[in-house]
Amino acid sequence: FFTDPNHDKLEKAAEALDEMGYDVVEIFESDNDDDPSVTDYVLHVERIEPHTPESLFERNNELLAFAQRHDLESFDGVDVGTPFEDEEDEEDVDDAE
Repeated sequence: FFTDPNHDKLEKAAEALDEMGYDVVEIFESDNDDDPSVTDYVLHVERIEPHTPESLFERNNELLAFAQRHDLESFDGVDVGTPFEDEEDEEDVDDAE
């Protein structure tokens, strides 16, 4: 997840991340409970890949550097989990192949 008050900057970042193999999920307006007058946008991207603690740390550093290079307000981290929540989801993917 990346954040910035400038939607256009996130659009350009989304294009770059797409070229890097990430799936762009969406750019959405975030809820700012601290100050409703502030509009921030969130870029949500995904990429399913296995990680060790070390490789996940390295990926976070790479994405933080990406945010800095693109002058984004922040890189807000990644969600980590099992890509398939249950066997039925996994079977649906197997059937589609």
